[in-house]
Amino acid sequence: MRALLWICTLAHPSLALWPQPRHFEYGSSTLWLSPNVQLVHSSRIASSQPLDWLWTSVQQLISSPNHGASSAIDWVSSEILLQSAFERMKQNVLDRGFVPLKFHPRGAQFEPAADSVNRSIERLVINEDPQNNLGFTNRHAKSEAYTIDISEDGDARIYITSPLGGLHALETFAQLFFAHSSPSAGSYTPYAPLLIKDSPIFEHRGLNLDISRNWISPADVMRTIEAMAANKLNRLHIHASDAQSWPLEIPSLPDLAMKGAYSHAQIWRTEDLEAVQLHGTYHGVQVYTEIDLPGHTTSIGNAFPHLVTAKDVPWPEYALEPPSGQLRLNSSEVPPFIQTLLDDLLSRTSRHSSLFHLGGDELNMNAYRLDPTVNSSSYQVLQPLVQAFVDHVISVATAHSLTVIMWEEMVLEWDLTLPPQDVIIQTWRGSNDDALGTILNKGYKTLFGSNAHWYLDCGHGSFVDPEPSNSDSPVRSPYLDYCSPYKNWRHMYAYDPVADVPQSQRHLVVGGEAHLWGELTDSVSLDGMLWPRVAAAAEVMWGAPGKKPDENTTRRLADMRERLVTRGFRAGVVQMEWNSQQPASSPANAALRSPQPQQQQQPPQSSPLFFQSSPANAAVSRANGAAGINVSSPLRQVSTTNSTPRARQQAVGDSSPIRYASSSSPTRVNGHARNHSDAPTSSSGLFVSSSRSNAPGATSLNNSRRSDIHSEVFGSTPNRRRRMFVDENGVPVRDGGPNSDAATFSNLDPNTSEADAMGGTSSRIIWGTNISLHDTMSKFKDFLHNFQKKYRLWLDGATEEETSDSDSGGNDKVYMELLNNMRELGVGTLNLDARNLKAYPSTVKLWHQLQAYPHEIIPLMDQAVKDIIVDQAEEEMLRLRAEQQPRQQHGRGSSVPAVPTSEAHVRSDQVDQVPDLVMEAEIRVYKVKPFGLDSSINMRELNPNDMDKLVSIKGLVIRTTPVIPDMKTAFFRCQNSMQIVHNRCEFADKQVIKLQETPDSVPDGQTPHSVSLCAYEDLVDVCKAGDRIEVTGIFRSNPVRVNPRQRTVKALFKTYIDCLHIQKVDKKRLGVDISTIEQELSEQVAGDVEETRKVSEEEEERIKATARRGDVYELLSRSLAPSVYEMDDVKKGILLQLFGGTNKSFEKGGSPKYRGDINVLLCGDPSTSKSQILSYVHRIAPRGVYTSGKGSSAVGLTAYVSRDPETRQVVLESGALVLSDGGVCCIDEFDKMSDATRSVLHEVMEQQTVSIAKAGIITTLNARTSILASANPIGSKYNPNLPVPQNIDLPPTLLSRFDLVYLVLDRIDEQNDRRLARHLVGMYLEDTPENASTQEIL
Repeated sequence: MRALLWICTLAHPSLALWPQPRHFEYGSSTLWLSPNVQLVHSSRIASSQPLDWLWTSVQQLISSPNHGASSAIDWVSSEILLQSAFERMKQNVLDRGFVPLKFHPRGAQFEPAADSVNRSIERLVINEDPQNNLGFTNRHAKSEAYTIDISEDGDARIYITSPLGGLHALETFAQLFFAHSSPSAGSYTPYAPLLIKDSPIFEHRGLNLDISRNWISPADVMRTIEAMAANKLNRLHIHASDAQSWPLEIPSLPDLAMKGAYSHAQIWRTEDLEAVQLHGTYHGVQVYTEIDLPGHTTSIGNAFPHLVTAKDVPWPEYALEPPSGQLRLNSSEVPPFIQTLLDDLLSRTSRHSSLFHLGGDELNMNAYRLDPTVNSSSYQVLQPLVQAFVDHVISVATAHSLTVIMWEEMVLEWDLTLPPQDVIIQTWRGSNDDALGTILNKGYKTLFGSNAHWYLDCGHGSFVDPEPSNSDSPVRSPYLDYCSPYKNWRHMYAYDPVADVPQSQRHLVVGGEAHLWGELTDSVSLDGMLWPRVAAAAEVMWGAPGKKPDENTTRRLADMRERLVTRGFRAGVVQMEWNSQQPASSPANAALRSPQPQQQQQPPQSSPLFFQSSPANAAVSRANGAAGINVSSPLRQVSTTNSTPRARQQAVGDSSPIRYASSSSPTRVNGHARNHSDAPTSSSGLFVSSSRSNAPGATSLNNSRRSDIHSEVFGSTPNRRRRMFVDENGVPVRDGGPNSDAATFSNLDPNTSEADAMGGTSSRIIWGTNISLHDTMSKFKDFLHNFQKKYRLWLDGATEEETSDSDSGGNDKVYMELLNNMRELGVGTLNLDARNLKAYPSTVKLWHQLQAYPHEIIPLMDQAVKDIIVDQAEEEMLRLRAEQQPRQQHGRGSSVPAVPTSEAHVRSDQVDQVPDLVMEAEIRVYKVKPFGLDSSINMRELNPNDMDKLVSIKGLVIRTTPVIPDMKTAFFRCQNSMQIVHNRCEFADKQVIKLQETPDSVPDGQTPHSVSLCAYEDLVDVCKAGDRIEVTGIFRSNPVRVNPRQRTVKALFKTYIDCLHIQKVDKKRLGVDISTIEQELSEQVAGDVEETRKVSEEEEERIKATARRGDVYELLSRSLAPSVYEMDDVKKGILLQLFGGTNKSFEKGGSPKYRGDINVLLCGDPSTSKSQILSYVHRIAPRGVYTSGKGSSAVGLTAYVSRDPETRQVVLESGALVLSDGGVCCIDEFDKMSDATRSVLHEVMEQQTVSIAKAGIITTLNARTSILASANPIGSKYNPNLPVPQNIDLPPTLLSRFDLVYLVLDRIDEQNDRRLARHLVGMYLEDTPENASTQEIL
């Protein structure tokens, strides 16, 4: 049986993968790749939906070779990265398929029948390890391991620990497939079932590409990146400057490229470098630059000749190749130049790379004899200068968090002292053995890449002309270059860079690079110079150092070459096609085969770098018992069956992004026939779609997105937690797997938060939080079903006896009736008082979690509300059908069942008139809007600890933007380039609100703080400038760019609040007079006031009793400012002003409007409580604004023009009179106001409008306010001998607009003064002013 299996193994093609995986098992069954294959990523596994929507939005970005910084993004999510790689894989397999005719004898039948497509891969599942699931930027990704597991029936799974491993896995996956010679058949793999476990030996696997000696365009470099990714290379070292040219644009030093490049058309712009680095990020290749310093800097001298020595002199004595020129090491102008150069470049490149190469090779000491600042070629003189120069470069690079790479001469020849943690030394000369050992002995990390093995330009001849007049010229026949001969791919493959490195030092060998210098290479010859030789070096660095090339190596590399050719690369030939068509055992290939030992020596199983591999199928490897492979993988268990072991089958539809074994107890038995998943299925901002969302009209937008949860108002999306589930020990657990009845948390330390100390009923929680989806959903549903009014009354201090009375309504279930009303009225918003959660015993933990993790909790609440409403809709439909059934029976007139006829379907449609209530509930978005936190935070006290938490703040609205259409779904049309189709995109309303501290909460001597609010959808236009509101929302932050055209961000972040709930009107203030508001806003404002100011029955009875009193006028006037002594007439007038008149509008006579607001002026002597009365009115009046005449200007009272900091558009900022629209504007020191300022009041006090015509803005603003002003007479003391108009320094036209003018005089009367003194002392000592102690006040 074993022999038969071995024969079967030899009968099918060998596994041709490059680089060869470290461990692989494969069979001989055929699987086809479905043209409609879908990618399912573990973080979105709950939806079972593909990630195609991500690809649509980034396809233009990653496919266009000319995209730049304007379209680039700073942060690439794991989903986008893997989806783009998945689309490339599909394109390479399905559209650029490789038919392996060259690897089979002529006329051989090696393909499966074209009509035998019976098993195919319909879905590729990628399970990402939870430790690295926060997105991917190249500089931080470390782990590149992956596992591919494909079953015989087409179940394909990839396990990775980072997105970078996913890129490698998808490339390997693509190499498994061949195109069928019949174009309509598709692509297939003959290797099923299959298991591959792979990871690289060396972290740094690179290519050094010189773009300075000959022009190589950014588009060619991007193509090279794609070929590097196919060979699993992950570092591209761009040699960006040399003596011959400077092609790199440096914005702060523009002359460098303008004068240093070969031509203006041969310049790498900043957006080009940005695009190349971003392209590398999408392909898993970290792109970093080398600025060769301090030698090879002649091109700098073209722009800055004073910085370079030995320029424009005969080169042989001063350089190894023309032209000569090096930086002046002792010049005081060089360090600032280097600082400017590197700060400009590294601030841009450090976002995509953690490396910078400073060069440092071939520094010619003779050149410094020509340097007037040195005048010496002595090593003792130059060594300290080189040390100081390199130290400066390292300090600049490390300030940008970069590791510095430099050539070996800096250590071996110049003996520099360098910080080992900040540098990597790159070797290049000779066999590397001595150099590598010396550098490792010094403790430095090292890169290998010997010119004797991995210099790709060697053997192409000299690049300079011979000198006929010089017989000693080194350039003579046969005109060889310095590193001849040509390095063929076998020579490169046989290179073992670490053969002589002790095991104790191998951890210092970071990796290596192959080098292509540009003397004889440009864009035209680039592909042939690189491929397939670089591929040979790639396999050495991946996992095969020291391995000799054999026939299998040749065939695998030839396969890779053919795949590169199908992708558009002009790669060199590996061998004759005739050789590749011969069977593996043919004598024609005998010279290619090297003698192999009878049994291959297996590496130690304990090595973390090596896996054992077997070309036989899985059944053979398991049948060999002890001789088989010991697979140790946390992702897979070895099976003893005859099929390739696969990851355990999981039901898709849960929300867990990972699937690992759980340590919890056996599965809990569900008690309901209908199993509602604890993971949200629709309308949740956490999840993609619903099992019910396939209904017509249930779009992804209205079912899965909440703008107030997923806002992107100020820039890029803030980092959000990825959903992953862990058990109580922090170990990831499988979603949908066994659950535990044990407490979620075992830590009962009283020093921890109350939320952490409380246990739950599930051992599966979202990573980074203490949230269990099952507990959260079940507890909140229980709250909605069973919360009664008595729980809140108990929290407010009521006793059980008080709530047990049926009249108190304590047993009323508040929310079930409310949800039913929401369904019937089509309302989608549930205003949730958070104090009710705190009052209900089962949701105290949920109350804590709501404030700590609103991003996770609120979407779960949304889903719970929707589930209940859908259940109510189903019950209602059943009830309606039950009511309709008797009517149908009665309509037939007989108990005999109807006889089926061909018209049965017509009658059924006519009879079944029950509306589809479930459908209506499904397509509606339900949102929970929490409010009522225990306390509000002063906006100046917001700090980083409040980030991503639920906060409540109060303030005064000073500005609101117009409604902004916020794009939620973009629709693109592909016509050579991606064009957005606006009328097919989906938008949501958005508004930015500026909220400022109220004057009474501003500390003395400080200016008011402000914060930006983002309101979405139904919260748009709820408030306007001048409103005092309390906002409940999520405190957020976003980075701010230094310049909109650059990607550099500031160290300080912009903060804002995503509004979830807005309450208008401070409860200590009087209600809004809705007669001063436009008709279309009256109902809305009145409704908000009613919602905010709920009057209890007891308070309502007291109000009615007060209204029935005959002395209500005197009672209310006494209750106004009771601390102010007497002044009863003044208080009555102000009371009338607060109540106001009625606005009148007559239809006849042109519909004139007459104001109902009363303007009052208090004029009198100093120290008569005028300012105190104004302050009191300002505190209780709706939309009350307080200002002083001396500190006010005309624009401060009306409106002023400013530039919006976000949109940079000219906007109007409301002044005091506009902000107090519908309220009272209190103006103190009215007499000290300038005439220019007073002039704006004429229109306001009569027409109640403010006309504006400035900065191109012509408009009329409403200022329907009552003005309460106070002024001092002329000379500060009222003169009774003069008439009133002569005492008041106001123009008659303005004075006539005051409806009530009060003279508040300080008469000299000893009896009155004693009463006043008694009043003041009683108020200060016992808080019992005289009028309050003797008469009733409210």
